[in-house]
Amino acid sequence: MVRTRTDMARAPRTDKRTVRFRTAVIFVIIAVLGVFAYLRMSDRDKAPDQRMELAQCLTDKGAKFYGAYWCPHCAAQKKLFGKALSKVTYIECAIPGDSTAQTQACKDAGITGYPTWVFADGSRLNGEVSLVDLAEKTGCPYPGASDANANADANVNAAPQKLETGGTTIKAENGNVNAPPPGPRIDTNGSR
Repeated sequence: MVRTRTDMARAPRTDKRTVRFRTAVIFVIIAVLGVFAYLRMSDRDKAPDQRMELAQCLTDKGAKFYGAYWCPHCAAQKKLFGKALSKVTYIECAIPGDSTAQTQACKDAGITGYPTWVFADGSRLNGEVSLVDLAEKTGCPYPGASDANANADANVNAAPQKLETGGTTIKAENGNVNAPPPGPRIDTNGSR
């Protein structure tokens, strides 16, 4: 096959067009990603981190978080707070180099497991505790807990409630549920 001058002249133009097209597509993709990243960062700056407010409130209310550096559940609890952990009263119980030893502060507080939350009233929560549960326990504001805090006071003096569930009666009193012991359920037609 013999190439003519016209064929040779077209080949570089086609390659140049392809290169220009690819460059344009890459430029558009980078621009779109840049705009998306900018919008995400600007949204983050506008809204205050509610975990910071919760962490400060927990500290103000006397809540203390006891943990150990080697404890995976403590690491998960810390991760829930993110940067807000700096506002939480955290007591490290582990002594570096000896995973069985405990600091005197933790011995004095009677800490036997990690993580442990100790509150101003002396009550405790052991294990990983959700931020909503911490907010409800202390009365601190946090999304998902605000309604629970308002309803908690209203429900303390509420009359016991009964819930009928297909032949089983469950009695709820002051937030506690008393259900009958498990067993086979017998329908009115006699089947199990």
